[in-house]
Amino acid sequence: MKYLKIIGIVLLAIIIGLIIFIFSTTGKKTEFRLSPEFEYSGLTDIKNMQYNKYREYILLKDGTKIAVTCLVPKNQTNTKFPAILSYSPYTESIVVPNMTWKDRIGSKYYTGKWGPDYESTPEYKINALTSNGYAVIFADMRGTGSSTGHT
Repeated sequence: MKYLKIIGIVLLAIIIGLIIFIFSTTGKKTEFRLSPEFEYSGLTDIKNMQYNKYREYILLKDGTKIAVTCLVPKNQTNTKFPAILSYSPYTESIVVPNMTWKDRIGSKYYTGKWGPDYESTPEYKINALTSNGYAVIFADMRGTGSSTGHT
């Protein structure tokens, strides 16, 4: 009984201390002011779905086909873009065939897309890059994903 009483008093003291700490803080955030040299000005004009999607195979000399998904910015006057290449053994694109209408509604609710074609990279990252003029290229390594050949 003596130990329970001590534990109760200690817990009560901790709770009272936390309450005093929470109400005694001012709630003001510390401001960090950057000098003009360190102000970030890139990738600011972000628009949704401002890209065209192409799926291709790159044929290698030994006959292996490397699966490539290209996301190229829309409405650009030039045909050359700086590109970001993701070369991974984990497939980037996921296709779910024969989705029922209930699955499509759930997909729209959870991912923002009706399906059946999904990218595993979040849409906001793709939109940030393509709306600022970057082409995003996803390639599956040899023998993985949609690519052929042996690893």
